[in-house]
Amino acid sequence: MSLLLCGLVFPLVITGFAQLIFPSQANGSLVQLHSGVDPDITVQDAQSQISRINSATGISVETLQQVVNQNEEGTFWIFGTPYVNVLKLNLALIQTNNVAYKDFQ
Repeated sequence: MSLLLCGLVFPLVITGFAQLIFPSQANGSLVQLHSGVDPDITVQDAQSQISRINSATGISVETLQQVVNQNEEGTFWIFGTPYVNVLKLNLALIQTNNVAYKDFQ
């Protein structure tokens, strides 16, 4: 009986109460910041930009691939998709001492 009460009835009562008081939050809508800047990108997105960065900076494709690989961050155990932190990646590119980044050092 307690399993039925705690596992089914109580969550349904709380959800119903939340629907009445906070309808948009209870339905899962989130407040989003629209800065246009994504702090993380997928590894595939980072790799797809290597040729463009190579053309703009002259940094070798091998070096850029290495920097992307070094800045790949994992996820919790097996959940989620590996990603690249854009800020860390950009800071690593600045450390390459390429002339394109001389104003940032």
